Amino acid sequence: MSGGEALARQLDYQAGRRLPSVNTPRGLAIRLRYLTWDNRGDQWLRGAGITATDETIARWKSGQQRPRPANLKKIDRAFWICRRNSLAEYYKRRLWDDGRGTHIEIHPVDQKQVESSRRRELRMRRINIRRHWAAIVDAWSSKTSFPLA
Repeated sequence: MSGGEALARQLDYQAGRRLPSVNTPRGLAIRLRYLTWDNRGDQWLRGAGITATDETIARWKSGQQRPRPANLKKIDRAFWICRRNSLAEYYKRRLWDDGRGTHIEIHPVDQKQVESSRRRELRMRRINIRRHWAAIVDAWSSKTSFPLA
């Protein structure tokens, strides 16, 4: 796994910790409420390829009807894209910390796949990132794959 992927997973974890799965009624309700709560209407759902009628979406939101598994995946994908988009500016400000940056820890990776002549001793490192948070967060927020549970 690349360092960027590891960082993206950590940002996803922070964005979704304590969030129930989309397969639970509560998790579905949270996602639908988040996706349709303001003037955006259902643009995130439509953008994810959901073609259900407004009445069907209203029944999903009220719990009268459950979306099909394919639509559950689309709802979850739309939620995470919307969530990343919403959190990007917050993460940039928080991690930038008025120019002070943020300390991160880099843990060594398993080097079994590295040829023996290229292996080296790796220790956990602590570094302070100051300048690159905007680019890092932009790369994360443009990611469209699902976070790992």
